[in-house]
Amino acid sequence: MLRPPSIGGDNRHDPLIVTVSANVRPNKEPRQNSSKRKTQLQLPPQEDSWNYHDAWLAVSGKRSPSTAVHDLFKKSSLLYKPEWVTVLPAAKQGAYLWGTINYLLGNVGRDYSKTVAVLAQESASAQMTYALSAKAAADAPTFSNGEQYIAMHHLQETNYYLYSHGYFPYGVYALRAEVLKYTNDSYTYCVTNGFNGQFKYYGEAYNVISAPSGSNYEKCKANVMQALHLNATCQVQNCTFNGAWNGGGGAGLDRLYLARGFYDAGSDTYIAGKPSTELRLLEYEKVAKMACEVKSFEEAHVLLPVVDLVELPYVCLDFVFVYTMLVDGFGFDPMMMVTAVKEVEYGGSLMTVEWPLGAALELVSSNNTRKDDI
Repeated sequence: MLRPPSIGGDNRHDPLIVTVSANVRPNKEPRQNSSKRKTQLQLPPQEDSWNYHDAWLAVSGKRSPSTAVHDLFKKSSLLYKPEWVTVLPAAKQGAYLWGTINYLLGNVGRDYSKTVAVLAQESASAQMTYALSAKAAADAPTFSNGEQYIAMHHLQETNYYLYSHGYFPYGVYALRAEVLKYTNDSYTYCVTNGFNGQFKYYGEAYNVISAPSGSNYEKCKANVMQALHLNATCQVQNCTFNGAWNGGGGAGLDRLYLARGFYDAGSDTYIAGKPSTELRLLEYEKVAKMACEVKSFEEAHVLLPVVDLVELPYVCLDFVFVYTMLVDGFGFDPMMMVTAVKEVEYGGSLMTVEWPLGAALELVSSNNTRKDDI
């Protein structure tokens, strides 16, 4: 059983893992469990457009922690110095989440080929993480810009060489801005018919005007392909999108778990209704085509009653992007079986998959290694 490091004694200077989160969404409509409920629906008004600027930038590693975060620590009883508080890089967050999921599945301590790959979607980035053999890690290319794709992580007396990369700006909300900037001040085929408002992200406001004929899968996908930068310059042969190296693949990529935003999207549309659901990637395309075919906001709500009203105009865009990123960006087969995961059964209980457990596991493992060396 994993135990947290003790506070005090010889461990009093060990880093303490504290997760700081913020609710930056406006008040949302409660989820409805029945499509039969009669209601008067209205499009989310323009003044309710979301602005993810401040909180998401800090969480996604785009800037330093805010003054509010530092104030929180100053007022606490914790031993604190400003330089001890930092933003977790996306690649490291992905590696910690990989550790969490593989630990809960019972894979940590086994050969790298027995582990699963993890692809998570946060607000600002998508994070791909999987294990490589020691030889593949040693043979990995070097990059003139100094970017590091592979790092060694020590977990329960086992060294894992992890490919971990944060794909910016392809998180749940950043990707919307990335697509909408190509259609700003003109109509888009990626939002529900009748929607007219603004989407705010990273201090920028994007005008969102639905096409007269409504959303369209193929035309929306053309905008998404443009936003993925599939033909971006790549320093090595094997790349995914936006000029990023794919890690070379291997046994550690044979089994793929989709987490965070990928799971939430599936949960909202019933293709991933359980804590852990196996499905084919093709299911995401089916939902994308269905969402892009609706002709009104009301029809979309009847079809997808559990999707929050402020999210509903973007369902076509979100699912087209998810499927296109997985298949055209990462190159996965549409028929590939994957697991959409939110919780994993462990010790008779369902454990939510979050990165702090992986961070704690690595901390405990490194402490044990240091003690053995003394």
